[in-house]
Amino acid sequence: MKRKNFNKLAKEYFGEILEPFGFTSSLSKQCTFYRELPNGLFHIIAPNLGARGVDCNVMVYVTSTEISENFEMKFPDEIGSPSNRCYLNTDYGISSGGESFRCNKEEGFIRNFLKKIEPALKTHAIPFLDSIKYLDDYLPYVDNKLALGKTLFFLKRNKDALDVLFKELKRVENIDPKSDLAEMLNKAISLIEG
Repeated sequence: MKRKNFNKLAKEYFGEILEPFGFTSSLSKQCTFYRELPNGLFHIIAPNLGARGVDCNVMVYVTSTEISENFEMKFPDEIGSPSNRCYLNTDYGISSGGESFRCNKEEGFIRNFLKKIEPALKTHAIPFLDSIKYLDDYLPYVDNKLALGKTLFFLKRNKDALDVLFKELKRVENIDPKSDLAEMLNKAISLIEG
């Protein structure tokens, strides 16, 4: 399936299910659905077509301007998940083991959406996101060290934030001290240290 066709189908089918729960894809050039909570958190549901165009997965995660680097430039389609546990799985809910859904042709997309994805959105994705109303609700899921440090900082746990960021900086500097990640970690540390 071509990406353009996938995005059109995904916007239509996911939209029918997600819009009643307050999601929109109005700013998406692809088919990323999001809803903003009053406190600045964003719930994201993003169907992704695989590189070969024969299957897709669905990412489900939470983000905010406080923990995502370059949020304004990347929102909504290029915001990464701060957690590896962000894939919809019909058996396990939201997990690191994402499930691939066949979508080589339009009929296959529709069949798999109705049979597998729609029920999983209703039984796993929506309840998971509904349970996360504040940044500290999401803290147990954040495993990206930069995002974890920022999250801890915004939760006013500065010592914990610095511990995480310094450990990650040490690890990164052993690999590539001039990397973009090292620069972002240093920037976050400077922000916290004031």
